[in-house]
Parts: sequence; C-alpha cells; structure tokens
Amino acid sequence: MNQPRAYRWNLCRVAGFALLTAALSGAASADWIDYTKGFTSAAGLSVTQAARYPLVWDSVQKGALILTDTQRGPNSAGPEERSSAFYATPVSIQRFVTSFGFQITANNREMADGITFTIQNAGPNALGGPGGGMGYGPAPGGATSPSIGHSVAVKFDTYMNGGDPSTGCTGIAVNGATPIGGTDLAKSGIDLLSGHPFRADISYTLFTLTVKLTDLATSATDLQNYTVNIPSVVGGTTAYVGFTASTGGWVSRHAITSWGFQSGALVPAVRSFTVSPNPACGGIPSTGLVTLQEAMATDTIFQITSANAAATTPATVVIPAGSLSASFPITTKVVAAATPGSISVARDKAMARATLTVAPIGVDVVSVAADYVAEGASTVGTINLQLPAAPGAVTVNLVSAVPGVASVPVSVTIPQGSKTAQFKIDTFGVGANTPCLITAAANGSRRTTTLTVRPLRVSAVSLGVLSVKSGWSGTGTLSLEAPAPAGGVTMNLSSNYAAVEVPATVFFAAGSTSATFPVMAGTVGAKTLVTVAASSRVNNVYSKVTVEP
Repeated sequence: MNQPRAYRWNLCRVAGFALLTAALSGAASADWIDYTKGFTSAAGLSVTQAARYPLVWDSVQKGALILTDTQRGPNSAGPEERSSAFYATPVSIQRFVTSFGFQITANNREMADGITFTIQNAGPNALGGPGGGMGYGPAPGGATSPSIGHSVAVKFDTYMNGGDPSTGCTGIAVNGATPIGGTDLAKSGIDLLSGHPFRADISYTLFTLTVKLTDLATSATDLQNYTVNIPSVVGGTTAYVGFTASTGGWVSRHAITSWGFQSGALVPAVRSFTVSPNPACGGIPSTGLVTLQEAMATDTIFQITSANAAATTPATVVIPAGSLSASFPITTKVVAAATPGSISVARDKAMARATLTVAPIGVDVVSVAADYVAEGASTVGTINLQLPAAPGAVTVNLVSAVPGVASVPVSVTIPQGSKTAQFKIDTFGVGANTPCLITAAANGSRRTTTLTVRPLRVSAVSLGVLSVKSGWSGTGTLSLEAPAPAGGVTMNLSSNYAAVEVPATVFFAAGSTSATFPVMAGTVGAKTLVTVAASSRVNNVYSKVTVEP
C-alpha cells in the first residue's frame, strides 16, 4: 500500500467507472492496493505457481503480472499451468471497488482457460485446480483437484467446458466450486479470445457485486450484478484479494497489466429511533425500534440505556446482517404522575435518543350500549381503563359535544383495583338523526365514542274495533316506543277515506307513552275498508276498520 491520495486519483483515472467514486462514500476507514501503473515486481504479493511438469516462469514480465505463460510439456503435452497472486495482507471487503487491466493471448485461438478475481480467507498461498478449475476450483470432472474455500470469485472464462454458455463467458463461483456457467459475453460484443486488452471494474456494496467489463480496443462493454453476502461466505470482514488463472491442454498467457483496489469498512448510521406507544401507560410495555441508514453485512449490536426511572430495557439489541431494523421491549412501571425520560441506543459513534413518557393509567375505551337511541330515552356508557386503577382512584372527565341532545355527568370515579365503570346518558328532543361525540379523558389519555339520537317512533295505532256502523263514534289509542321527551312530542294522524274522521295530530305530554284521540264514522253507501295512519318523523304505523251502511 502506498500513496493513498495518488491511488485514489489513479484508480478513478484508470477505472473510468462511476461506481468507483460513489461506492465508498461514508467509509470510515480504508485499505488501498496500488499497482495502477503496472507491476515493477511482485512486492506485496504472494505468488503461487504449479504445473503438470517442472515448468517455471517469471511472475512479472514487462510491467505485467503473468499468471500463466505459453510453455508446453514434453512432445507439446498440455502443461496444466496454474497460479494465484494474492495481496499478502488481508483487506476489508465489506465495501470495495477495484479496477484491473488484463490481456489473454496465445499463438492461436486454442486458448484456455481464463482468469478469476478472487476474495478468500483460505490463505495467501491458496490455489485451486488446473484447466477449467481456472486455478480457483476443481477441474471439471476432477473431484480430487484442489480448490479455494471460503471464497467468492468472478471469472473471465475462455474455454467452453460442459455447462459453460460459450468460449467467452463471465460469472461468479463461491467456496471453491468449479467455475462453470455464467453469461455469454458475445451478446455484448466482447470476444475474450481476441487478444484485446480488457479492463474489469468491480464494486461491492453490502450484498450487490457489480462487474463491468470493457474491451479497450472496441469499447464494447458488459455489465452484470450479483447478489452475494461476501463477508458471510468468506467468514469475515477482511480477506485476501487477488487473481487466479490456469491452462489445460490448451495454453494462454494470462497477464494482469494493472490493478487498483480500495475498500472501506462500513460504519452503521442510525436513520431513526422511535418508541411506541409514547406516552406509554405505566404497567403496559412499549417497544423501541432502531433503523439503520443501510443494512450491514454482519450483525450490528447496539447498547441500550434507559434514563427513565419508570422504564426498563434490555442491555443490547441486535440488528441481523442484511436487516435494516430491529425492535426491543421496554417494560414500564405504574406511576402516579407522568414520568418522562430518555431511551438511548449507541454503537461506537452511532447514537440515537428518544424521550419516553410513562403516563398514569388512562382511558382505554369508551363505548355506548347502542349506537342509536330514541329522543328522550336514556342509555348507558361504559369506560374501560388501560389497567385496574392504581395507586388510588382514577377520575375520568366526560364531555358531550352536544349537551342539548345527549347529556353526560361531569366525571366518573373508578376506585382502585377496578377497571370499568358505567355512566348514564340522557337524551332530548331532536328534529332529525343527530350524532353526538362523547369524550372520556384521564391522565392525558382521551378516547371518544359517538351516540346518535333519533326522533321518537310511533309503535302502534289502535281504533279498538274492527267493524263499525255508519254514524259510530269512539276513541283510538296511539302508542310511542319510549316516553316522550321534555316538552312533549306531536305525532300525525290521517285517514285514507273521508267516512272515518280522525284529528290531524296527537300530542304526547313529556314522559307519556300513549295518547287517545276521537274517531267518527260517517255514512257510507256500501261496506268500506278504511285505513288510519299514524306518522312520526321517521316511521308510520296503520290500523284498519270496516264501515258498514
């Protein structure tokens, strides 16, 4: 690692990849690897080579890191060269950007097998199998071949083994698996067998690994995104980073021409911290919820502190890897007066605080026995506290929004140990259905319910007879569903035939439920069925009588 400022500039200059400057915003600490001007030596790297025959090649040639060359074994036998070159010191891999140039060449297009960029915790000298193993995983069909465990690799593959889409493809492999499959680069106009110089720009933020490949001769590009939890796979937040490559029966010169790497350790930042409910009734739990600005790749543990004497919290809360938030319970004590105090969560420099007020026992629900009540009738309201009243009694204040329609007592006292009380609601005369909001309040809590008072209904009208003679007179009776309200109430009467006469209205004195009215039958020429109707503002009732000549 050297000259971080120069490295930052060089990496951005070499990469030309917007993610390289944006991906590490907010990083608290960083690791830098700077071979952006090429390789004058293998200093800082751990290079491991192997081959089927006793072949040796220089790992650095003309400013490039040479992973394999084009040597062959006796009688042109496949050399099965393979090598790895890892930065000798583990670096942070929670968030990183890297850019490297590479070139794959051979005497003809019989080229094999490709290179990988690998992040691993198997050690600085880790090396996988030859051929299609690409120095990373076992060779296809070679179950006993070596591989690199605890790792994630991005491959650039030049040989089509079984399962590969083409002779030029890219993809990822994990935990030393044979790097098979992936995306056909020909669809993006990229030919890895062309011998052109390429640049790979790779970034990782949390669980997204972004790989951009550019053909520097044609400017063709390919962009892939992979979802992978790299710290979980490699088993830590730091790892060895570097390259692997291999040949099989066919050979290639796999050269890394430049390399820059920058990483930053993520520091959890709190987006919000809330407690709910707030205020909380003493004796009823509340819940704290801490939310991060972004999910972390590993578990995040916050210390919890309560500065409220009436609220107790656990010592810590854990936000699991990949999650944005976690909640924790807050236990509260019964209090006689409102008790405010802060609850804090903290981890390193990340801290948030919320004020929780623990309140005395208040109203949980207020309700009425019926949603609709006839004018003048009484009904019952019910109050339920959040907990049984303690310490001492709880006084609940009551208010009617329209006291001239529905009246309630000023307050109700619920004794210690009790949770419920009832109160009487008196109603008065209305001209139409009239809703009235009733509010119950205690110790800072308020709950409401609605009672609708409707006009009184007539329940029955009776003439006392079923058949009368012309000239008959008598008395009818009109009944209400409930006693008439204060001031009395008037109901309407009518007959559908003039031969039976009734008054147009009937008055009911306050508190009465029935009233009488006169009925007279006139002269008819034939037997006639007459209907007498009684009407309130909201309903009608009927009685029939037959008038005979």
